[in-house]
Amino acid sequence: MNIFLLGNNKPLSRTSSSLNNPSNTMPTINYELVGIVIHSGQANAGHYYSFIKDTRCRYSNNTNQWYRFNDTTVEEIQLTEQMLEEECFGGTFRAQKDNNNNTNEERIRFWNAYMLIYQCIEPLKLLPPPSIPSSPNTNRLTTRNTRLNRSNQRDSLSQLADLVVQSEHNDLFKIK
Repeated sequence: MNIFLLGNNKPLSRTSSSLNNPSNTMPTINYELVGIVIHSGQANAGHYYSFIKDTRCRYSNNTNQWYRFNDTTVEEIQLTEQMLEEECFGGTFRAQKDNNNNTNEERIRFWNAYMLIYQCIEPLKLLPPPSIPSSPNTNRLTTRNTRLNRSNQRDSLSQLADLVVQSEHNDLFKIK
């Protein structure tokens, strides 16, 4: 099976050894990077913040819009190779000692990517085909359960929508 991870629009392929078997008919599954959780600090203390890709614009011209979510601030960012290296890979960096001195000192970078979040690009192809009920009674139960599930989903979605509206009124999602 081939798995392609799309990060910064560069496909990375990972091929399993089962490809050597000609009877293997597993489909190719494509994923794209949609979020990064970063830990700033050390093992005993620190802070988390996130980079989140705007997936609402997947089918528009602007397919690579990212935001930094850091506590109460949200800002639009350009996720570049340099930014990824500086924000996600630890290591060292050169910092100016003081404003009066031009010498730089090497310091340890205490922030690293903690978790990468991927989203399947073609999820509909992975869903199993719908099952056909074996009897009319089963069909009635399935229809009733489906109605109950949809009702619960609407309740959950309306609660989420209310939370988002309240957060917007409190400027929680304000882009600075």
